[in-house]
Amino acid sequence: LLGMIYGSEGLIDTDFTIQTNLDTNNLVWEEAYLLAANETGVLFDYKGSNENIKQEQLYLSKGMNPESSKHYAVFNVSLDLDTFFPNHHYYVSYLKLPAGYNLWWHRDFYYSFLNKHNITNRNKNSINRTIININNWSPGQLFQVEDAIAVNWKKGDCYTFRENIWHGVGNFSLEDYLIMQITWIDKNDIL
Repeated sequence: LLGMIYGSEGLIDTDFTIQTNLDTNNLVWEEAYLLAANETGVLFDYKGSNENIKQEQLYLSKGMNPESSKHYAVFNVSLDLDTFFPNHHYYVSYLKLPAGYNLWWHRDFYYSFLNKHNITNRNKNSINRTIININNWSPGQLFQVEDAIAVNWKKGDCYTFRENIWHGVGNFSLEDYLIMQITWIDKNDIL
């Protein structure tokens, strides 16, 4: 089966593709959770941090188990993707979600990306995220953006979506879910 997107068209763009090395053997993974600010008390001072705290408080109010959002990440990866992103700022990271864990329904606020490129003002909803699947889909894995659901992907399949949109990943399979994430903005959208 080919990778399938079910639900609203256009929420997950599959037309933009990136060909790059997807080897993860030498990565040093850091453990992370979706309740980072509330658990550690470390609050970032950036636009959107209030929304991030509200999001975390919503999880707590629902009694969600912080441990179930455990995942692993590699941040600030040095990778030359200028061919795919001319006149853009971009930020590469990796994410590994172990079998049996979930990245709950959330929006990203891109603190590290904005900070790295010293972006303080930009056009609304100008940040994009492209994920590249590092392994083939395993039954029980799903990636969802609003009401669009992706399944049956192949290694190397790319999914792109805009910022300020709700998304999440469920992994009730028996295999890890692995992706490379590229967060990017056209320099013309920076004010």
